Amino acid sequence: MTPDQLAISRRPQLEALMDHAGAQLPFWRERLRAAGLDPRTRNQTSLTPEQWNERWTNLPILTRAEVQSLGDQLRTNSLPSGHG
Repeated sequence: MTPDQLAISRRPQLEALMDHAGAQLPFWRERLRAAGLDPRTRNQTSLTPEQWNERWTNLPILTRAEVQSLGDQLRTNSLPSGHG
């Protein structure tokens, strides 16, 4: 697949994950918003595949130190529908 085809094919899954994380976890809501992927406004739906990829690359990788320091702030008891 080309990068554009890959971006298009994975986008629905990423949007579902983004929506769930943004709704359930303030840490992810803020981190997504800072990267230009605001789950509240869904403004990313009009983005081209190139813009979509750029915004996802702006999302910082979660570090080990963040996982260790944030602990429960990264966990949710509510799973998205379709996940077990």
